[in-house]
Amino acid sequence: MRPLLFLLLLTVCVHGHAQDRYLALWGGGVIGGINLPTFDAFRGSYDTENAGQLSSGLSGFGTTLGWQAGATVMISPHVGVSLGYMENTATASATLTDGSSRHFRHKLYTPVNGGFPILAGPLEIQPRLGFCQADMSSWTEYPDGTVSYGNERLLNGQYRTYGLFAGLDLAARIKLGEKLHLAVGASWCGVSGSEYSEHNTARGVDTEPFYPYYIPTDYVLWLDLNDANDLTSYDTDAYVKLKGSWYQAFVNLIIDLK
Repeated sequence: MRPLLFLLLLTVCVHGHAQDRYLALWGGGVIGGINLPTFDAFRGSYDTENAGQLSSGLSGFGTTLGWQAGATVMISPHVGVSLGYMENTATASATLTDGSSRHFRHKLYTPVNGGFPILAGPLEIQPRLGFCQADMSSWTEYPDGTVSYGNERLLNGQYRTYGLFAGLDLAARIKLGEKLHLAVGASWCGVSGSEYSEHNTARGVDTEPFYPYYIPTDYVLWLDLNDANDLTSYDTDAYVKLKGSWYQAFVNLIIDLK
């Protein structure tokens, strides 16, 4: 997919007046946050279920850190088409009174990330849309430092989902040289996707205790229904989903290949 999209960019670059079209390469670091309301619902339920066993409750995902890179074809002095790749990572954790801790790591990738930059002097506005993948790792760390993703505790595992996003970048460009710029800005994207599912097929429905393939937003109810052997009555839509938004500040180095 990426090579084909890059060829399309080059095709656009070749046609038309050479003086009006050029290719720019860019990349840099990002820092921000991610908002997942269904994970926040799970957090509250997790803390309620484990209230007597927690030294500190399950935190939300903290600061996201990551990077991005891509290419832009300027089809006129003020309008372009861009393709890029971005990823960011955030973590959340809780500490239990037995000395162990629960950890989550969230990584988001954008293998298809398109934009339409509009330049107005030193300012850049860029509507953005694309396709993303998100991985959520959940593990237990024991007092001796051992880390386990195994099914000896519920929620351990590797979860994955996909989604579509759309958003907006705003940036100011600082000229460093004839063909070199620094873009400092911020972006926001709304995302809508499916449930995070545990993709380890070695886990079976006959596992004791029953292993969740998804992360339930109402963890208390899910456990109660599991104990009553009545999980079929649990709301099939009440699981953590990639549905929310992310926001971040970024600094990109831009090289114009004129």
